[in-house]
Amino acid sequence: VVWLVFRLIILPFKIYWSVLFESHLVMDVVDPILYATYQRIFVVLIGSIILLHMVWFTMMLRMGYLLITKGERHDLTEHKTGEGGQEQDTTPTTKSSSNGSNNNGSTATKNGSSSMTTNNGGSSKKTN
Repeated sequence: VVWLVFRLIILPFKIYWSVLFESHLVMDVVDPILYATYQRIFVVLIGSIILLHMVWFTMMLRMGYLLITKGERHDLTEHKTGEGGQEQDTTPTTKSSSNGSNNNGSTATKNGSSSMTTNNGGSSKKTN
């Protein structure tokens, strides 16, 4: 609520309004060339900040709507894909044990090939 009030009400309607329409009142204090230059810069920068705040607020509203209506809560960074469009394996890797088998169930043999076994249904694949 505080973010909404300060970023979407006070900033655009009080501060931005002052920069646009009331900043000419300081003309007797500031050099007119500097005023003309910096006033344009401030108008563009503050305007872009206000636009970003509006975009961020709509994103927060969408996230809140999805959370309330569908109960979806997940980190979008979990679905990153690597080069070539293939999903990256995010599981941590550990050293293989001393008996020659590693984490994914493959066992190295003496001739350099490996056999792959799975626990779902007892099927096994042999790869070279």
